[in-house]
Amino acid sequence: MSKTKVFSMHLLLLVLLVSSCSRKEETLYEPGKGGVRIDLTTELPATRAELDTVANPLNVDYFKVEIINSKGVIFKRWNTYAEYKSGENAAFHMNAGGPYTLRATYGDSLASGWSAWFFKGESTFTVPAQDVVSVSAVCRMANIKVAVAYGEDMLNDYQEYKTTVTGRRGSLVFDMAHKDEAGYMPADPLTVDVELTDHDGKKWYFRNSSQVQASPGDFITLSLNTKAEPEQELGLSLTVDYGTNDVEIPIDLSASLPTEAPSISSLSGFDAETGALPSFIEGTMPEAAAVNFTWDARTTLASCSLKVTSAYFDDYDLPKEVNLCALEGSQGELLRQHGIEFPDFSKTMTLQQAGIEFEQFAQKLAYNADTAANTHTFEITVTDAKGKSASRTVTIAPAEASKSVTVQPAGMWARRAYLSLSTDGDAQKLSVQYQKQGTSTWVNPETADAAVDGGVKTLTVLGLEPGTNYTFRAVYNKCQSEATEVFTTETEQQVGNAGFEEWTTQVFEFSYAGTHTIDWYRPWSNEENSWWDVNSKRTMNDAYTTIASSHNKRVFMTVSYKNTGVQSFKAYEGERAAMLFTTYVSCRNWSNDYEVVVPGEIFIGKANDGNGRDGGGTHKSEGHAFENRPSALSFAYLYEPYGNETYYVEVVMKAEDGTVIGSVTDKSGSASSDWSRRKIDLNYTDLTKKAASIYISIKSSSSDNPGYTSRQITLADGKVYSDCNIGSILYIDDIELIYE
Repeated sequence: MSKTKVFSMHLLLLVLLVSSCSRKEETLYEPGKGGVRIDLTTELPATRAELDTVANPLNVDYFKVEIINSKGVIFKRWNTYAEYKSGENAAFHMNAGGPYTLRATYGDSLASGWSAWFFKGESTFTVPAQDVVSVSAVCRMANIKVAVAYGEDMLNDYQEYKTTVTGRRGSLVFDMAHKDEAGYMPADPLTVDVELTDHDGKKWYFRNSSQVQASPGDFITLSLNTKAEPEQELGLSLTVDYGTNDVEIPIDLSASLPTEAPSISSLSGFDAETGALPSFIEGTMPEAAAVNFTWDARTTLASCSLKVTSAYFDDYDLPKEVNLCALEGSQGELLRQHGIEFPDFSKTMTLQQAGIEFEQFAQKLAYNADTAANTHTFEITVTDAKGKSASRTVTIAPAEASKSVTVQPAGMWARRAYLSLSTDGDAQKLSVQYQKQGTSTWVNPETADAAVDGGVKTLTVLGLEPGTNYTFRAVYNKCQSEATEVFTTETEQQVGNAGFEEWTTQVFEFSYAGTHTIDWYRPWSNEENSWWDVNSKRTMNDAYTTIASSHNKRVFMTVSYKNTGVQSFKAYEGERAAMLFTTYVSCRNWSNDYEVVVPGEIFIGKANDGNGRDGGGTHKSEGHAFENRPSALSFAYLYEPYGNETYYVEVVMKAEDGTVIGSVTDKSGSASSDWSRRKIDLNYTDLTKKAASIYISIKSSSSDNPGYTSRQITLADGKVYSDCNIGSILYIDDIELIYE
């Protein structure tokens, strides 16, 4: 390209003529001082027309004036030269020496705009001692001036045009309203963007391949034009005139019209020939499922059409034909909610490349045995601003996931079941259904404690009925597994004599200066079918040699019952309640003393029948056969503690091999003068074994050193015993095992 002078302008503002002269002043200066005088003058541009466009900057009265010392500190400042002149216009005093800098400026050095002039002049000087110096400087334009010139061919070929010139600190937009204006900017490297609209309404975008370099004082004119032959490809040329340098710089704006149509450049995950996504398990996310396309950088994307055939789209009422470049209403939001991802083409029309991602959508799909309903088809067509297009069809069809359900070992309880669900898909998507034997309905149950480990999901099914037959099946999305074999829940078994209505009165004989007897009580009507026993023999000996005040302090039981109607007593349920009390006895048996304080205890099992001193009343056996697993123990109680004592309750569930699978120990029971109910939950540490036995122990005190006092006590059938050593008294009634 030949060199052409597009525009030339010499902007020279002679504001302060650099000179230095000294003359003697009649003013006397202090030692080490001198004087400074500032004289500002201007030299006007060559034409009056230019003067009229920048009238204010050429009036020196508007310039800001500063004196700066050698350390860069402003020594003196006047907001305007007029302010300086309003003084005595005589030399002002300063310290002799230097160097000092005179700076005169007009405008904002960082601003960009149509009237953003910035002029600057500087001069360095020193101050002579006992003399005066006159200082002047030349102020020139210190930013750059920019204009755009559109050629006639471009004006004919396009109905609208806009050029944006951008630096680091601002930009100028030369649209149709400002096409004949010049603006001002800081002297930064410039980027040029051009937007054209042809007579068909199609838009074209261009950017220069390299930045325009600018220096302070440059007047840059960007000259844009098309090639002369309308039938040929568009060619843009840009000429930069740097004012006085008369230099022509061509800038490549990549101005040729596109000759290639858009391209479906790659199918990530999809088969290149068939467009089918390789088989993947329903509910899982394929590694890749994206359609990528490109278009020529010298044009824009006009439309991206998506036509869908999908049962999933039918189920969720999604739009089945959309233009992703011109979405209506909530179409885009709906598509993204259901896992179809794509760029916002309305905000970025100059991408050159983009893609549509289907991975998350594929993850949402459920397998359907109907091939047509299981296949989801997407026809994608991309069209550029010149009407050239490319199309591709892809299909997504998930494979059925495996699914199964097993009941965990010993997993059937009275009202719940522990299950394991397995799949080769996403175990999070597994659920379970059950069917009661004799019914045709499959139920979606309430579940709890779901946990996933790889392809296995464990959970607890709630809300089952005791002693009922069930089958189960796993569900993955909308598909079910085969039903399991029949499983039966445990029954809500209860312990025998739970209301303590059954008692047997026995007579105990003991000797001291003759034979004596005392009645005592055991919680059964038939010993062969008994559940409970008591520890009363701990405080009962059949012979002793000494006695203090009464037999009752030497021989006395620890457990009785009490009847409704005795001393205004009323059982919680029925006519009787168990009565447990702490007993203290002491006696001498020939050469041996025997002294014990024993909390009354009723327990499931058998007690030894010997004398207390020989282990009578201790546990001969514990527990009773029991095949079910309760979740809690409930009972009614009255409690008269000695001091701050609490009663004691223990429950132990054992498997057939004798291992403890569940238990609870409670020592928190406090005083209650009215019947109260208490529930204590069992903690099962092994869910893989069924129960074989149950053991319950209840004591009148949990203290290691229980207290007592001498008192009268009324027991079964209203029998009154005086002069007894009795501590805490606990009444128990209506024991119930809870199954949850």
